[in-house]
Amino acid sequence: MNLCRAERGREKFFMARYSHLPVYKSCYVLTREIFRLQEKLPKNLKFTIGTRLFDSSVKWVQGIIVANGSEEKLTSLRMVGLEIETMWTFLRMLYDFKGISRGEFQIISERLGEVAPQLSAWIKWEKEQLKGAAKNPVTINKKKDS
Repeated sequence: MNLCRAERGREKFFMARYSHLPVYKSCYVLTREIFRLQEKLPKNLKFTIGTRLFDSSVKWVQGIIVANGSEEKLTSLRMVGLEIETMWTFLRMLYDFKGISRGEFQIISERLGEVAPQLSAWIKWEKEQLKGAAKNPVTINKKKDS
């Protein structure tokens, strides 16, 4: 796996490049599909719900990048989860207003369904990491001035 090194203060840590995260790849592919879908929508839906759906998909890709690069991942991951719920709603509206076919609705729904468990697993892992850190706090030995 490709890793990049970053320094914060004296600590060195490694984080996976966001482009190598499976959840990022899934989100990116879905965002491209939503863009293509938006282009085919009727004008009355394209510039309302279609635009909002696409904007939401861009926000969740951005949220994954931010979460991967930040120390406080849970906040960003929860925001990504809210964007997924928003996307489900917009997608259903497009289907109900006959902007997309049943097949298109199923394909995008399946893609969203693939991302949600990946995100949930990441959130669960992050919570476990925080619990472990709380149980085993790192102490720094300070030199006594003599």
